Amino acid sequence: MLASGLLLLGFANLLGWVTLTRLNRLQRRQFALLIEERNINRQLQAEIDERRLLEQQLRVMASTDHLTGIANRRHFFELAERELNRTKREGTPLAICMVDIDLFKELNDHHGHAVGDLVLATIASCCASVLRDTDIIGRYGGEEFIIALPQADTTTATLIAERLRRKVSGLSLPMLGDTPMLSVTVGISHVAEDDMTLDPAMLRADEALYEARHRAATVSWWPTPLHPGPPSKPEPPAEPTVGLNSAPGRVSSLSRPFSRTFHADTA
Repeated sequence: MLASGLLLLGFANLLGWVTLTRLNRLQRRQFALLIEERNINRQLQAEIDERRLLEQQLRVMASTDHLTGIANRRHFFELAERELNRTKREGTPLAICMVDIDLFKELNDHHGHAVGDLVLATIASCCASVLRDTDIIGRYGGEEFIIALPQADTTTATLIAERLRRKVSGLSLPMLGDTPMLSVTVGISHVAEDDMTLDPAMLRADEALYEARHRAATVSWWPTPLHPGPPSKPEPPAEPTVGLNSAPGRVSSLSRPFSRTFHADTA
């Protein structure tokens, strides 16, 4: 009887030890699985973060001009179209500026494309530095930039363009040597009430730029149609187009027809 009790007690102890051993082993395995799961989660989170960063970089690359760091042509038009819609909705002014680097081809030919690229990037950064937070600048192509100035009347747009021109003229790049100081020509136009797209305003701004360069004028105006008969008091034309460059000059009217096609669907 005693032997049977001892045998039963021993068997119970053995069973308890086996059960405890299996529980410990199971707990260790569960803990290992938990650690493995955490490592996998960390790896997944790292991959998600990396993918998000890559997507962000791709979005930046798709919307930014790689040379100058400002908006590329496609992204500029996306942003400018929003401002155009707001202008139509709220009745606020929207000015368009075309900016062209003077004598850039000669500079490129004389100093090489590496220096030309540096000049492009420097002037783009310089232009962006004088703009307001709400203004939009993009590279239109080559040595030409385009700027949208929301809620900028004629006076404000002209002041911004003149500030931009003076800032560029004050740039000093040692690698240019005896090359004359850098300068830009700026043509400005406003979006008219009947303009349904940005193209007409861009054409007028481009014409103002061309006229300013052609006449070596500091300011040239694109006048709106005037009523017959002389006014009782001389007044500047409403919502003009302005052309600015670095040479001293005069006020002049634009009268020559001009044609140039703008496409917003290219980068």
